[in-house]
Amino acid sequence: MIRGKKVILRPLEESDLDFCQVLYNDEHIRDMVVGWDFPSSKKNQKIWFESLIKDKRNIRFIVETKKRERLGLTGLWNIDWHNRSSLTAIKLLVTKKTAGKGYGRDAIMVMNAFSFFNVGLHKLWCEILDYNIPSLKAYTERSGWKIEGKLRKHIFKNGSYHNLYFIGCLKEDFLSVPDSNEYIPSSIPEGMRRILRKIDPE
Repeated sequence: MIRGKKVILRPLEESDLDFCQVLYNDEHIRDMVVGWDFPSSKKNQKIWFESLIKDKRNIRFIVETKKRERLGLTGLWNIDWHNRSSLTAIKLLVTKKTAGKGYGRDAIMVMNAFSFFNVGLHKLWCEILDYNIPSLKAYTERSGWKIEGKLRKHIFKNGSYHNLYFIGCLKEDFLSVPDSNEYIPSSIPEGMRRILRKIDPE
């Protein structure tokens, strides 16, 4: 398990598939994600899960609270082991109990630290729709990510076309965030942490 301040990331289990089906078919989440597909059945979820077992380029984690309540799904998509980069994303069920609690930002920071310090990646990237303001702010205003480009009127959702933002994060971007030190793995000595925090992004 990978622990943050507010969330825990753990490997996806077959017992999570009912939850994943709810997540995948949630109307709000389907509106916010870039991709599109028909609603998913339990059988399709099982096929998807089995396809991940031997897949070293796609890794999924369940996002949970410290009380082990499932919140959503995150992971690394299409890992490029040569260039050491990966697409990442997060899908969280939004409820009155979880909204505005900082779970999403915490999960982003945990994935940043895990990807850079455990997996050894050089860069993370993501795609966000122009109207998904909460996600855009969580990534670019609070987690060190940068807007790298925009495709105009690129994604068709709910009867109209929307701009698509490409955002990215390097290790030095992550380290520039004031509380990033709290997410760096505890196995890294404090002296090395101070050195890392002084890295000049230029």
